[in-house]
Amino acid sequence: MLALNIDNQEIEKFYKQECNNNQSTFVENILQYINIYKIKASVKQGMEEIKEMQSGKRDEQELRSFLDEL
Repeated sequence: MLALNIDNQEIEKFYKQECNNNQSTFVENILQYINIYKIKASVKQGMEEIKEMQSGKRDEQELRSFLDEL
């Protein structure tokens, strides 16, 4: 059985209000936020690499291979 020990008022407030004290919902929400964070980080990295390509600091590459790296 999973037990939660929350020692952060903001997290506890989120758990109570947004997740209705439901552990499964809480874990699902946290996983969703992690996935969103990873996607944002990947897009940000891609934008930085595009800027490097435009300024000549990085060799240009085909769009498909560039997207595959992300």
